Amino acid sequence: MQIQLDLLIRLLLAHILADFIFQPDAFLKNKSFKSPSLYIHGLIAGFLAYLFIFDFSEVWIFVVIFVSHVIIDGFKSMSKNGSMAFILDQLSHIIIIVICWILLTGINVTDFIKNDIDRILFTRILIYVLSFALIIWPANVLIYKSTRIWKNKDNGLEKQDAKDGSKYIGYLERTLILIFILSDIYEIIGFLIAAKSIFRFRGSKEADDNKKAEYILIGTLLSFLISILIGLMAKSLLESF
Repeated sequence: MQIQLDLLIRLLLAHILADFIFQPDAFLKNKSFKSPSLYIHGLIAGFLAYLFIFDFSEVWIFVVIFVSHVIIDGFKSMSKNGSMAFILDQLSHIIIIVICWILLTGINVTDFIKNDIDRILFTRILIYVLSFALIIWPANVLIYKSTRIWKNKDNGLEKQDAKDGSKYIGYLERTLILIFILSDIYEIIGFLIAAKSIFRFRGSKEADDNKKAEYILIGTLLSFLISILIGLMAKSLLESF
C-alpha cells in the first residue's frame, strides 16, 4: 500500500511544480487555445508527471497529462479567472491525476481505504513536503483570487513592494501554522492571529480605509483557514500510519 500512496503523492507534487513553480507569469496571462504558452505548459506538466512516476515504460502518462492540461487550462482561460475557476481547474487536474494513479497501480480503491497503511518514513516525508507545498503556492493563488475584489488600486496595495511583502508574510504565517499543528502546539496559533491582527489593523486605522481593512481581514482569515485545514488533514493522514 505504501508504494501506491507514494506514487499518488509524487504525481501531486509534479502537478504543483508544473502549475506553480515552472509556470511563468507570461504563461498565466495568455493561455488560450491559440497561445503557444498553453502547449508549452502542458508539455512541462506531462514531462514532470512522467518523470516522477519513476517508470519510463509508461509513456501514456505523459500524453494524458499533457492533453488534459491543455484542455482544462484552455477552457479555464475562457472564464473570468476568479477563485471558483481556479478551484474547479485544480479539482479537474486532481481528478485526472487520481484516475492515472488508479490505472498505473491497478489498485482497488475500496481495499486501499480499508487497509492500514505501512508506517514507512519515505511516505511520511512526502506527506510533509506535499503539505508545505500546498500551503505556499496553491494557497497563495487561491487567496489572491478570492480577495481581489476587495483591493483598492488607489490605496497602494497594487505596488510591487507591498504586494511582494504580503506574499512572503503569507508564506511564513502558513508555514508556521502548519508546523504548530503538526507539532500539537495549537495555543500558539491564537497568539499568531492576535499579533498579526493588531499589527495590520493599526496600519489600516491610520489610513482610515474600510475597504483595505476588509481586504486584510478576509485575506488573513482565509490564509489561516487554509493552513489549519491542510494541517489537520496532514496530521490525520500521518496518524493513520
